[in-house]
Amino acid sequence: MQYKYVKGLDNMNKFILALALVLAPFFSFAVESIFEDGTVQTKFAELKQLWSSECAASSFVIAIGNKGSLPPDSAIRDTCGPKLAAKFTDETVGGPCPTCTVESVYDSGSISVKKLHPELGYVVKAYSHAVVVLNKVDTEDYVCPPGADITYTYGSDLNGDGDVDVCSDPVLIGLVDDCKPESQDYLSRAKVTSDSVCATLPNHSVCKYDAVDVGAGQKAYALDLEGDCYDADSDLPESDYVNDSLPLPGVGENGYACEADGGLLTCSETPENVADPDTGEVPDGCGTANISFICMSGDTDSDGLPDYLDPDIDGDGLLNDDDTDPTGGGDTGGGDTGGGDTGGGDTGGGDTGGGDTGGGDTGGGTGEETEDLDLEPVVKKLDEIKKSMSETDVVLIDKPTDKAKSFYESEYEDGLEGIWLDVQSDFQSTEMMAFLNTFKHVPSGSAANGNMCFNLGSMGNFGCGELGANPIIWGAIRIFILVTAGFLCRRLVFGG
Repeated sequence: MQYKYVKGLDNMNKFILALALVLAPFFSFAVESIFEDGTVQTKFAELKQLWSSECAASSFVIAIGNKGSLPPDSAIRDTCGPKLAAKFTDETVGGPCPTCTVESVYDSGSISVKKLHPELGYVVKAYSHAVVVLNKVDTEDYVCPPGADITYTYGSDLNGDGDVDVCSDPVLIGLVDDCKPESQDYLSRAKVTSDSVCATLPNHSVCKYDAVDVGAGQKAYALDLEGDCYDADSDLPESDYVNDSLPLPGVGENGYACEADGGLLTCSETPENVADPDTGEVPDGCGTANISFICMSGDTDSDGLPDYLDPDIDGDGLLNDDDTDPTGGGDTGGGDTGGGDTGGGDTGGGDTGGGDTGGGDTGGGTGEETEDLDLEPVVKKLDEIKKSMSETDVVLIDKPTDKAKSFYESEYEDGLEGIWLDVQSDFQSTEMMAFLNTFKHVPSGSAANGNMCFNLGSMGNFGCGELGANPIIWGAIRIFILVTAGFLCRRLVFGG
């Protein structure tokens, strides 16, 4: 989120601001801490017994500690042993097989280390190191959180003696501290040493600042509104507060003054000079610092002018895309080519002429003449083409005539039907058809003949046989089949 300027600071307010900055050294007073003036709810830190110790294995050393009395060495080794093993795994370099995979395990007071071949996985080297306990300290100190107030985890040293005096809830601090868009210290003039830092303001608000690019390879710290130096970001490097020495407004050429620190310039500014008229946002590197509004900028050509005000940023004496023109003449002063592309013709008033709109696109007109085109002849010609493609005197013949002669002569003029009529009689007189005809039922009023012949012609003659059962049995079988079929239908329809 960028710093936003809200209009409303008139000339009298500017005068008062300048006067306050001049008189501040003579009437200065200490800013009270938000942890002492009642802004933040606090609870006294609790005095508890603490212990600390160091563990070492080979060249690796770590420090551990906790509340309570000093535990025995074996317990300290068991606490720091796995952490030391992780350091062996992550930080072991050099020696034989520098590309080997390292496996380290802590067990019973020592760390076993194996170097494995990166491709084949066999053990190239194995060794172990004993874990040694060093520098044990048993003491008492004031700590947070106190007692049952488990959310009061942030400790503050109010008197500067190095001991925690009061504890606070980080969530509640974030609601009332000065790490807000309206902060009087949106920027920090501290020298950039890391991407993010935690800086303590005069009222003891601790705010996160991120390095932002301000041109010419220079960076400056701007407030991170999502930071939390009381908890999640508490391990970031600390930064000193250096916003108590700023350039005064209204001093110097063109109504501004800049102080140089290497290639970084800190310039006194007014928000309306740099804020976007539509959104109110100002460029990166602009904002408040100890009440004053400043802009921190690089100076590419080292001419003493910040890049955001320099009409010739690179100092080459030529106008180009990297330059600015604060006089309102447009990005390149008098236009891209002087004569311009469209301002009154090819050599007219210019694209940007005397600025983006002064004699440019809207000044001298477009410089182009237009005329109405008569498209009727074109439309007429298209209609003629369409008609010639869709209308013709040629008679379309879609069926063959009597005189037409096929290029293919069929051997069977009557088709499949003619073929069947030719072979039907021969087929029906075969032994196969005679066998099939024996299955035909011929009503005669008497019991059926039980003789059956299996002469299949070319497939084989299996002779004749007789089914010598009493004709009454066939009737009984028929009745049985009909009755069982009836029971089956009932079961299928009604179930059960």
